[in-house]
Amino acid sequence: MIHSSIIAGGADRGRAGSVRLLRLATLTTGMFCRAGPARSTGLRAILVAAAVALVGLTFGLDRGARSNLLPPGALSISVPIGLPL
Repeated sequence: MIHSSIIAGGADRGRAGSVRLLRLATLTTGMFCRAGPARSTGLRAILVAAAVALVGLTFGLDRGARSNLLPPGALSISVPIGLPL
């Protein structure tokens, strides 16, 4: 017999995996925006702004997540992991 707590746990894992994929997708898309070849200055500015917004969104989503994708304090200069940024 399958208990409802096992089913609910499976749903939580599926939800956590999809949220983790959302964070990976926003981070990857942000990196691709910045790395994209653009000849016009206006398009470059738009791509850089999109990259900053998407990476910021990734950090914001990760801050509130149960399981973090990024290390804690990744943007803090007072934590050794944040210094290289």
